[in-house]
Amino acid sequence: MEPDVTTIKSGPGLITYRAVVGAALGVILALLPAMGSDIRDTLRDTTRTLGAVQTNLATIQGRMDDMGQRVTHNENGIQTLSEKAGSLDNRVTVLEHRGHKDEHD
Repeated sequence: MEPDVTTIKSGPGLITYRAVVGAALGVILALLPAMGSDIRDTLRDTTRTLGAVQTNLATIQGRMDDMGQRVTHNENGIQTLSEKAGSLDNRVTVLEHRGHKDEHD
């Protein structure tokens, strides 16, 4: 006696579904390398841009430090001039006082 063999036949809807899923899977698998390449390119460009931004930021920080030193130097110069002007004002006041004193004598 021969064994019972049951044959399962798929309907046309199931065959169409499998074909569509298979085609979609094929398209996705074909696109993955391209997508991965685009992502790597984007990451590489972003890294390069970030490096340029860091370089520019360091340059700007250096310029700001130089400007800060110049401002401090100018403030010190202004303070020195102010002290000298005060000293000159004091001398003028003393000389004027002496001049008025001599006129009254």
